[in-house]
Amino acid sequence: MDERRLREVALTPDEYRAILEQLKRAPNEVELGMLGVLWSEHCSYKSSKALLRRLPSSGPGVVQGPGENAGAVEIGDGWAAVFKVESHNHPSAIEPYQGAATGVGGIIRDVIAMGARPIALLNSLRFGPMPASSRHFEGVVAGIGGYGNCIGIPTVGGEVYFEECYANNPLVNAMCVGLVRTDQLMRARAEGTGNSLVLVGADTGRDGIHGASFASLELDERSSERRPAVQVGNPFLEKCLLEACMDLSHTDAVIAIQDLGAAGLTSAVAECAGRVDGAGARIDVARVPRRERGMTPYDVMLSESQERMLVVVQRGREREVESIFEAWDLTSAAIGEVTGDGLLTVFDGRDEVARLPVKLLTDGAPMRRLVGFAPEPPYGLDVDALPPPADPGASLLRLLASPNLTSRRGL
Repeated sequence: MDERRLREVALTPDEYRAILEQLKRAPNEVELGMLGVLWSEHCSYKSSKALLRRLPSSGPGVVQGPGENAGAVEIGDGWAAVFKVESHNHPSAIEPYQGAATGVGGIIRDVIAMGARPIALLNSLRFGPMPASSRHFEGVVAGIGGYGNCIGIPTVGGEVYFEECYANNPLVNAMCVGLVRTDQLMRARAEGTGNSLVLVGADTGRDGIHGASFASLELDERSSERRPAVQVGNPFLEKCLLEACMDLSHTDAVIAIQDLGAAGLTSAVAECAGRVDGAGARIDVARVPRRERGMTPYDVMLSESQERMLVVVQRGREREVESIFEAWDLTSAAIGEVTGDGLLTVFDGRDEVARLPVKLLTDGAPMRRLVGFAPEPPYGLDVDALPPPADPGASLLRLLASPNLTSRRGL
């Protein structure tokens, strides 16, 4: 395999060899793209998964730990708080407003997928020194607030600091909190062979193709050329999705709801099936509503067009679910069904264009073993040993001028 092509899908030669060993054949073009996005750092956590497993994730109040779209903790009286934190660093570095806005949209949909109503947004931001980083700062803050305001979800808290090390690569961490009755909490599990897979929301375009792979790469001077990998959000459409999904929670016609985020349809279907032992899926990309002509199966499977959800519907009750979507003026289409063969099979009409084991997609990426080093001792600061400033007034003015000490009231 040409190494240039592997770089385009963010796979290393060693990872490609691992694919050949596990698949027992060479992947075709569509399969290579699907593996590239799901084996990216952004989706597979191949560098950090082993470290994350060391963190505590269970307790008497934990209703849902790792492995789902969001976590949930019991807060009493039969209620659970559902929350999701996610970074959107690379997209925000390239397109600050849309990068931050779509990051917010994604975590809102993750909370919705748990059956919870989002009630609040928070954030933790880091930028380079001002005023050089004003484009990033102003765009990100506007994107986070603008998306939430359009949906009616307030930003209730956050933090922001400025340091030189973030000059070209800001950190944009957004959080969404929602509420749900503990007995109404949903899990995105593709259960029930023969149940329908329904795609709802925005039409699929070419925006965001390889977005997950891009988010796993190091930013450089050519990063601005990757603007097409940054998605564009539509918060008003997301508001309709939110309300439609809340209506779905009152019916037993729906088995599961899964957000289409990083890696788009590939990730949504594979993750949903991967949570159920032996489950698979068969989908037909020809049924996917599109907003652009000439899209290939590769484009459809890797598109990261925003404001889309995958819904697992009880077989025979598709019309009931579609009527709810129609009430909210949402486009939906039955694109496939749950299978019991453990494979994700993709058709384009009658032509089979991909057939991959679900577990290869979700769990097959080789984990990277990181070598740890003991940190240097913390810098000891003896305040009493510091000499008094030569000009206390000037020192005070310098402190007051620091962006890290200014009021955040305007945010």
